[in-house]
Amino acid sequence: MGKLLAMEPLDLLAHAVTWVMKEYVLISMAVFAYLFSDDRGLSSRVMGILFLSMLLSPFLKSLWQIPLDPLLNKEGWAFPSGHMQAAACLWGWIAWEVQKRYFTYCVLGFLAAYASALVYLRYHCWDDILGAVVFAALILITYGLTLRWIPKDKQAFFPATLGFFGIPLFFLVPEAFAQLLFAQGGLWGLSTGAYLLEHTLEANLAGRPQVLAVALFAFAGVFLFHGFCALVGNYIPAALLGFVKLFTVVLWVSYGAQAIVMRWVDRTTNDEVASGLRGH
Repeated sequence: MGKLLAMEPLDLLAHAVTWVMKEYVLISMAVFAYLFSDDRGLSSRVMGILFLSMLLSPFLKSLWQIPLDPLLNKEGWAFPSGHMQAAACLWGWIAWEVQKRYFTYCVLGFLAAYASALVYLRYHCWDDILGAVVFAALILITYGLTLRWIPKDKQAFFPATLGFFGIPLFFLVPEAFAQLLFAQGGLWGLSTGAYLLEHTLEANLAGRPQVLAVALFAFAGVFLFHGFCALVGNYIPAALLGFVKLFTVVLWVSYGAQAIVMRWVDRTTNDEVASGLRGH
């Protein structure tokens, strides 16, 4: 807290803007998008393009191999900005799904602020940002055209298909093995959750109490698993832990929390029915 209070206002604002793209903020957004949207596939499509951007980013960077600013004391390549590309893909797709002019303006404003924050904090220069926006536009167009071609009842397998075709990237960019495996965990977790949701749960959530119960289970499970990973992190290779972590979190958010609530609802309903029959 003291470190935050000691920051200059512009530094604090820049860090606040970049915080919006943190892992658990995005997971929280996915939970709310899934629970409070009439379109149950919205969250899967949004997270799918995010993980696809993460999968492609190391390969795109490897084509130019422009190093990061030495002042960051980090190894890696700068062009195109992976953070900016992911943000443009994520929020660009949400804007496309929502198709409201005022929301599109808000997205453009946020992306401009996010780009400015990345440059201000010296994570990237404007060339990195521009390259990321161009590649994000290409990803958005390709992703949208592909989804139009795939029937809705087959879209559950789309993230896993992206992961399968992304396997050659492990050989093309071996130095990014951990990041690639992390993205694969998200893609395969999405497809597994969508498949189980479609084939094992016969009913949808009914009423706000059930929705809130799923949200509570989802958030509790995510943070409990995060704590568990922190405890075992020293005993498991970082790359493998990253895959397991994102796969499990995405599977839990997309299927596990809802499955538990629906099983509990079914059991309660059956008990009430049985009790009523005994009463008669």
